[in-house]
Amino acid sequence: MIALTTEISHNITTGMLVWGVCIGAILAFTVYFFQMRILGALVRALLSQARGEENAKTLDEIGKNHFVYRFFLREKSPLRKYVFVVGGVLPQNSEAEADFSLARFYIDEDKASIAEIRYSKETKIWVYVVAILTFLAVGAIMYFVLPWLLNFIG
Repeated sequence: MIALTTEISHNITTGMLVWGVCIGAILAFTVYFFQMRILGALVRALLSQARGEENAKTLDEIGKNHFVYRFFLREKSPLRKYVFVVGGVLPQNSEAEADFSLARFYIDEDKASIAEIRYSKETKIWVYVVAILTFLAVGAIMYFVLPWLLNFIG
């Protein structure tokens, strides 16, 4: 088993390294895009319509009643650091599952400035496409140039 691991580690090529870095960058930018575009839309809607517990709104009222938002608003999700539910816990239905149709969400005034800074930018889809194409172009260039540079230096 150890010999196999050692043998595999010696067969890593510059191409694998370049494409691994490119795929990692694309995945990182995809997560960033999702947070700014999808989760940011929810936070921006709450910031404009539901600041403070007295102005709390349901997901239907702000037009965000979608399974993605319900998933990211479940108990102990990172988004819940900024988005609060009236009463502190999600209401339960008869099957003891979270009932998002009754839950009223808001952003506390204390967290509003942090939420604005974190989710204020709405990333456009063309920025995402250009960034992915740029990562791929840089990856392709490095795939061909990096071995030449390494041979030149060596």
